[in-house]
Amino acid sequence: MSRVFADTSFFVAFLSERDEHHAVAIHFMADPKARILTTGWVLAELGNFLARGIHRTVFVALTE
Repeated sequence: MSRVFADTSFFVAFLSERDEHHAVAIHFMADPKARILTTGWVLAELGNFLARGIHRTVFVALTE
């Protein structure tokens, strides 16, 4: 089992195909054995980052 601490940049990389770390983030999110740890503060910062328009639905889907 691999573990990774997901900060805001991890989630941004996961959501953005243009991010240089997108493939790595996709790999960890797709691995059923991976454990991704984060904090409420990281989610709050990500929510702020995605607060405009269409990005709001992305945030809701990700957190569900």
